[in-house]
Amino acid sequence: RIAALLCASGTQWEAIRNGQLSSILLLGLSIAFFLFSKQSTDRSEKEKNKRLSLLDDNALAALALTPMAIKPQLIVPLVVALIGAGRYKLVAQLGAILVVLNGIALVIFGKDTFSSYFALMHMGTENRIWQEDMTPTVRGQLMRLLPAVDPAVVSLTVFALGLLSIFLIA
Repeated sequence: RIAALLCASGTQWEAIRNGQLSSILLLGLSIAFFLFSKQSTDRSEKEKNKRLSLLDDNALAALALTPMAIKPQLIVPLVVALIGAGRYKLVAQLGAILVVLNGIALVIFGKDTFSSYFALMHMGTENRIWQEDMTPTVRGQLMRLLPAVDPAVVSLTVFALGLLSIFLIA
């Protein structure tokens, strides 16, 4: 029923129609949450000993979360929440998978792709008008209230405070 409702959802339909990745990210996050809930209900030693270490629920959850790496601004808070919740094995497995995937991307696409990505990110922090008009966020409002402050300082401060809050909550 949930899948049918998601497909009938106007926001989900628009995301798919516009080629957004949110459907894939939501699917990966949902699978990971399912595996988290399965872990909390399945705590017997007998079950843990039966599974292979490579195919445990942490590894499957890490694989399900890999699409989130497409948007680093989404995976970093998620990793901080996992660290705050004490899911160190999952974070280590996710990190290993992402290192391998980035290594493969580096071999296939070359270092110029990564340089272009970081140049685009730098342009986004330097061009204040574009950011304020496009993102009505806490960062954008602070940039309007504090025009003399460097946008990178505002961004990093807001991001760090958000990550600290996530860690403490988790």
